[in-house]
Amino acid sequence: MQFTIGWMHDLPMTELTSTARTRPDWLRRGCVAVGNWEPLVFQRRRGTWRTVDEAEIYEREHSEQTVRTLVDLGVNMVITHFYKGYGLRAEAEETEKAVALARRCRAHGIRVGAYVQWGTYHPETLVLEVPDCERWARIDRDGRPALPYGSAQSFRLKACPNRPGVLEYMEQVVAAAVDMVDPDLIHLDNFNLGRLHDACWCDDCRASFEAFVRQAYPPDRYREVFGYPPEATLRRPDLRAPVHEVFRRRIWDPAVRAYLDWHCDVSRRALRRIVDFGRRLKPDVIFDINTGGLNGVNVAGMLGMDSAGLYPLVESFWDEEHCVPRVRPEGGLTSKFRSYKLTRNYDLLQFSYCGNMDHDDRDAGKWLAESLAFNRNVALYVDHYPGSRGFWPATGPGYVRFLREHESLFATRRPVSDIAVVRVETALTPSFDDDWAQQMLAEQYLFERGRAFEILFGSQVERIGACRVILLAGASAVDDAFEAALRQYVNDGGGLVIAGAVGRRDEHQRDRGSNLLDRLLDRRNLPMPCRAAKIGRGLVAHVNQIVPSVPYPQEESFDLGGTYYDAWRLPANAVALDRALAAVAPDGLRFEPDAPHGVVFEYYADDEGHQVHLLDLADRKGLKCTLTCRLDRRPVDARLITRSGETACAISDRSEAVEITIADDQFDTYGILLIRDADGARS
Repeated sequence: MQFTIGWMHDLPMTELTSTARTRPDWLRRGCVAVGNWEPLVFQRRRGTWRTVDEAEIYEREHSEQTVRTLVDLGVNMVITHFYKGYGLRAEAEETEKAVALARRCRAHGIRVGAYVQWGTYHPETLVLEVPDCERWARIDRDGRPALPYGSAQSFRLKACPNRPGVLEYMEQVVAAAVDMVDPDLIHLDNFNLGRLHDACWCDDCRASFEAFVRQAYPPDRYREVFGYPPEATLRRPDLRAPVHEVFRRRIWDPAVRAYLDWHCDVSRRALRRIVDFGRRLKPDVIFDINTGGLNGVNVAGMLGMDSAGLYPLVESFWDEEHCVPRVRPEGGLTSKFRSYKLTRNYDLLQFSYCGNMDHDDRDAGKWLAESLAFNRNVALYVDHYPGSRGFWPATGPGYVRFLREHESLFATRRPVSDIAVVRVETALTPSFDDDWAQQMLAEQYLFERGRAFEILFGSQVERIGACRVILLAGASAVDDAFEAALRQYVNDGGGLVIAGAVGRRDEHQRDRGSNLLDRLLDRRNLPMPCRAAKIGRGLVAHVNQIVPSVPYPQEESFDLGGTYYDAWRLPANAVALDRALAAVAPDGLRFEPDAPHGVVFEYYADDEGHQVHLLDLADRKGLKCTLTCRLDRRPVDARLITRSGETACAISDRSEAVEITIADDQFDTYGILLIRDADGARS
């Protein structure tokens, strides 16, 4: 198995395998969750959100009356505080409240999640329990503890998982949570090691990096990649600024790339150890991690966070991207669809904030609708917690009721994709240049055009055969195995659209002397852009590049907070991409919508036909659009289901396809189009 960052030598599969993930039945039926994971000690020590009645509010959060309110609101999951990093002994009094709350919740049929702070700890109190915990801290090159939250929260330190005692104590925390709370879910918060240039300089990390390099690079490969004789020791890079500032456009230094992959590997191994430990204690517990979100920037390159390596180890993912699904004033569409599509490829439940005190009911409603439309195992997380200073949107009950009324539709749906766009890690992880821009624009194009598509990682290349068309952009560096898989895919009859100079470099960023398109065509004359060339039983077309409608942010703008919403617009040459897709799929795609700007679609199959989830990101009342369908069996019934009722939709024959007309004057934000064939039609 090759490392998912993409440039490492093969390591034994046993090095990466975790115990089997659990899939309890309740995970399929939809999760409506709230949380109160900030214990009072943290609220007081941090100093923000404080009020004179904070103790009374905190008691109310744990009360029987609040639990009854949660039941009335349709909540079936509460994620409550258990360990915030102060120590099991220091938090014992607050933990008793959490245990009592868990007992009350279960009495009313509400499942319980236990919050565990992974990323930071508080030595001021933990030292009373673990006298040498100061040594756990991640340190900088001068030996000083790193401050993940800066001087404003200097009482919080970040633990280094390579330090002796750190993971052992986390196992104690998980064991205590299982014993005291018996949780259905364990949430690991702040699961990251920090940015690469802030990474730990302790002796344990140095030794771990050197051992990793020796294992990942046998002597012959060591010399090939680094130029060194095997007896030379590769020292960890000294990054004194964010990687995108050091390298500007691309990480060329192979030692930094190796360091990045080691950074990812430390996280993978730590997570695998804790998850395996927890599952041995409670096989049906699910694990949820918060890595900060997948917000359109290079998370792997900045944080050393390998999503494709972490997702297979857990059952749930927490996304903290706060972009509101909407039509922006300049016309672009923002949404968390990327995060939903990536996590559902690993069959993960995804928690995303659906409303908070900084947004109004309309925003909250679209967040809830977006989760219903795109979330593989539906989870609605409503921020914040009733009984506190919380916010429960007025739109919330309607969406929860809709989920419950149509639970079977959500439980049985399976994503349908005609197109796959692939995030090739060998190109994107070391990239802070056009690769990321091209990738984001390709995804944006498919989203705004309403295509049935999925987003894969390059390490999932074995799955591309299930899609009719592959759109490959932002992949300037590919390895031989990925290229061979693409060649086989096209030879077997697949359609491939290439945008830009794909495959110019190998996984070590070495120039190959030709692009992937040249090699696929054996350097024959290339077809004109948007025209198809035959390879085996398949077709290949290309466009020179995906052209942004506005200048894409430059590399100096890269930051974890910069999510480029302004640039998330339909590409300027979207029509050229339309033509290229049509050229490689001459018989047409299964679904082709014609809808007002801002209406987006997600497609599923179920046991009775198909579901099309429609989401209007513009604040409009009513909807009229058409959907051309090319399905194996002709639809005989189409109905639009919304929170306000059900509307029959007209079906018309169009040559080799059918056209479904959707017209509902009462449509508000979200609905499901049910398409049924003769066997699945309702009487």
